[in-house]
Amino acid sequence: MFTLTKDRAFALAVLALVATMYVASLDIRPATSWQPYGSAFYPRLLLGVVGLLAVLLLIRSFLPSAPVQTAMIPALVAFVRTNPRVPALFLVFAAYVAMMPVTGYLLATMGFLILSFLLLSGFSSRRIALVSLILVIAVPLIVFFVFENILSIRLP
Repeated sequence: MFTLTKDRAFALAVLALVATMYVASLDIRPATSWQPYGSAFYPRLLLGVVGLLAVLLLIRSFLPSAPVQTAMIPALVAFVRTNPRVPALFLVFAAYVAMMPVTGYLLATMGFLILSFLLLSGFSSRRIALVSLILVIAVPLIVFFVFENILSIRLP
């Protein structure tokens, strides 16, 4: 019977990532006369090595001599129950990514920072709340200023 262990889940996730990145590498321009291998050669070579290592890890996880691991799903459920802030922070980050094109860098980043600080520290004291508020305002403004004025890179 197939049990999804941490090694198997990691190997499958890496293989999915390698496949996705390989498909994305198909958009890289082909080789030219002055570039015999093309720009996609080394990224694809690296993807091949990483994919091969993931396949070897997957095969190793099925060998009798492999270290015994427990099923991943019950361990993951137990982790989420004991650490509910971790998946909540992932949800806040997903909302940040979704809101960035809508509200722009400054508002989305300030919203993300305030929600993540709230999740992580809970603003347990006035001092922490004040420092967090200063950081929520100052850090995005400084980053925005550096990108826009010094690096000449427009942010959304």
